[in-house]
Amino acid sequence: MAIAAALAASGVDFYMVLNGDDANPGAAKAFASLIRARDAVCSAKFRAPNHDCEFLLREGVHRLSETVVFSLADSD
Repeated sequence: MAIAAALAASGVDFYMVLNGDDANPGAAKAFASLIRARDAVCSAKFRAPNHDCEFLLREGVHRLSETVVFSLADSD
């Protein structure tokens, strides 16, 4: 897969912006929600556990419609 190859080459960054879309891949086109970004990072870490992965929250006021829970699986 192209995503796995990109992860193997180096770390990967995911972005969240106010006008994003959770159907986006999160890198070239940003996500809209923190939950979608968290899940993408977790999935990327599962596919390439030895590679860095960052999530970047872009400027703006991000309002949550639900509680976001981070578990041990979401950490290094």
